[in-house]
Amino acid sequence: AGFTIDAYNTTENAADVATLRVALGLETMDIWAVSYGTILAQAYMHIEPDAIGALVLDAAVPIDHVLASGLAENMRRTLDLYWHDCIAAGECVDGTISYEDRLLDLIPAYDRSPLRLIGFSPEPDVVVTYVYVTGQDLAQIVFSLLYTPTNYSQVERLLGLLERRSTSFLRSHYQRLAIPGFSFGMHYAVNCRGPFLDADAAAAQIAQDPILARALSVGFYGEFCPVSGLTQPVASENDPVAYPRRVLVISGDRDPITPLSLADPLRERFPAAGFLEIRGGGHGPSREVPCAQEIVRAYFADPNAPVIDYCSPIFASSD
Repeated sequence: AGFTIDAYNTTENAADVATLRVALGLETMDIWAVSYGTILAQAYMHIEPDAIGALVLDAAVPIDHVLASGLAENMRRTLDLYWHDCIAAGECVDGTISYEDRLLDLIPAYDRSPLRLIGFSPEPDVVVTYVYVTGQDLAQIVFSLLYTPTNYSQVERLLGLLERRSTSFLRSHYQRLAIPGFSFGMHYAVNCRGPFLDADAAAAQIAQDPILARALSVGFYGEFCPVSGLTQPVASENDPVAYPRRVLVISGDRDPITPLSLADPLRERFPAAGFLEIRGGGHGPSREVPCAQEIVRAYFADPNAPVIDYCSPIFASSD
């Protein structure tokens, strides 16, 4: 009682940002948006475009993009990059089984014989008799490591733990997921109010990549949202928005979910924007790559100055 699930959507979230701006007494706001935040920023453009000062979109997603549409392909690409990073660092041996092949062997193996965690305690004072770990769980665990490129050696260790079916590691992993602080209800509601794959599109992707696409649950929202009553909104909530002023769009070349090519529609919608791909950057490089942080600091200091790519061996300017 007291809330409406339909209010959990990006448009309402953007309206909250507008309310916050007024409460803070700000005429304009500089916005630094990462991942879902870039969708939120585009929704905010519909509401208060003139209240936006300097704007950085890191790991940008067009507001009308179906994110699951390229998930399996992007994961394969990133696993291959990490595998070669590991070889280059001397921590993996070229010629042995790649990360991708090891994961594609593990997923069906766990599906055929799920690992049962006995006596699992998901939260204080709550004891569950057992939890099954399947191939879908493995794909999600590995994918979570791909956001940060320096994790390539951790992927090597993780695959080894999964191959050994380490109950101690998996129990600690699930225990960590149970820590309160993240609303899965809001997560699902917001995604159901955005664009997602319908049943036919999801089936086509699974037919093309049966192991990984199924393990990444590319059709989850198409099945879950209608059953839960969380139907997609009218098209206007996800309408593309044109923005004539300067924007900085950046992405990491090792981003497993939002590569720079994903932002291609924004080139037409934001004609004054500059686009940079950060070498060695993962998902949201402006949060963790020092040279990318320097790019963002310089941009916010003077949004109208040429953007200097501090991440390249030779400094280059971007319009």
